[in-house]
Amino acid sequence: MSKWKALVGFSFLSCVLFGQIQFNGTWTVDSGRQTDVNENYFEQVIDVNLRYGHWLAGVKYEQFDPAKPQSMMHQEQGVWHKFLSYQKGNFHARLGSFYTTFGKGLVLKAYDYPAIGLDRRLEGVLVEYNHDHFMVKALDGEIYGTDRKSHNPIRGFEFTLNPVSFIKFGGSRVETEMQYDPNGEWNSVYGELNFTFMNLYGEHAFEDNGDGRANYYSANIFIGPVSVLGEWKDYEQFAKADSLVLYNDPPTLVQEHRFILWNRHAYVINAWDELGYSFKVDSPVTDSGMLTVQHNHTELHSDFDVFEESFAILEWDFDLVETLGILGVQEDFGYQYKNFGFEFQLPIGSYHMGMMIEAQKKESIWVDESDQSQALTVDFTFNPKHIVSLIAEHTSAEDSENTSWIGLKYGARWGKNFDTTLFVGSRRKGKICAGGVCIYSPEFEGFELAGKYRFGT
Repeated sequence: MSKWKALVGFSFLSCVLFGQIQFNGTWTVDSGRQTDVNENYFEQVIDVNLRYGHWLAGVKYEQFDPAKPQSMMHQEQGVWHKFLSYQKGNFHARLGSFYTTFGKGLVLKAYDYPAIGLDRRLEGVLVEYNHDHFMVKALDGEIYGTDRKSHNPIRGFEFTLNPVSFIKFGGSRVETEMQYDPNGEWNSVYGELNFTFMNLYGEHAFEDNGDGRANYYSANIFIGPVSVLGEWKDYEQFAKADSLVLYNDPPTLVQEHRFILWNRHAYVINAWDELGYSFKVDSPVTDSGMLTVQHNHTELHSDFDVFEESFAILEWDFDLVETLGILGVQEDFGYQYKNFGFEFQLPIGSYHMGMMIEAQKKESIWVDESDQSQALTVDFTFNPKHIVSLIAEHTSAEDSENTSWIGLKYGARWGKNFDTTLFVGSRRKGKICAGGVCIYSPEFEGFELAGKYRFGT
């Protein structure tokens, strides 16, 4: 056996040296210490890919000892991702771990959100063929839950026909076996029209045996430089989940913001019961500015309002200075949030300075109660591989033990392959959201150190 191992190792090394096999990878480490509660966390990910001609193989090792507080992971480690794929021309086949989406995600959306420790991967076989006038995709395997363990078998396919350049239509189907839901078969049909002045899309999803349904429609109209986007959703009994397994993730119609206070009250999708719409206009303002206005509304089928948001964003360039201002209102089950934000980017010689100012007023809909919060982020970039950030926040809310938080963050790139980030200070509790999925992040006081090293041929 040792001779065979030596032969395989020598063959691999020879192929690498002669350039026949290319390999690359990353080693990521994320650690921290929460000094106020005397707790540590440590995460690392080693991801390696090998390429030989039309073949690609990969393996990923992950360790959470334990995971960071705002993660769905716990204390565990293992090789959860490994794959072998072949791609030539329009044909692609993959064995092992993979992610994919059918349509707009109404029936199936397998994806990875490392920021919150959410991994919705599939294990098995994926085969796909893309042609100028059609696309076919088929899969067979198992779906993994948020605990990164195999749960349910899954089979599915998607096809798209594109007979002429401006018409596209198709459908998809998923079959699975769920423990808590007997309706393990569902489908979708969709169509799309593309013109130079307009794009129309519609998708309808339904169960084989059951009353669950989901509808998503959008219309994007271009009037010269002005873009008008309208979207509509109607999801009823179509949250495809089984214990720790999540199958689908339809569009939320709600925009995620990069402002801290605003994004803390992002909408959490409920495909079991929601109905809503969104309307958005993008228009240039002279040659230096861009105005975006958006309104979205979500309610239950019983006409009970659950979320509404209206905002306007103005981006303007003053010679070397780039500015962005946002003003708007959010409203959920019991509160209304009035938001203001302003951001600018300013080059100073070989340096660069950025600042983000935020203010939010929270008011109860039911009682006479309100509080205010402010946030400030200042970035200073130099060299240009080093960046120092100041992040501060203050609130008058009485439901928090602290009223002020402040932190310093330093990021650097050492050479071409190594990045580091250091954070020292405190951070307010709240939601962290990605794609309509949110996780609660507790209050933090301490330090965090992260690094990423890239290697390969």
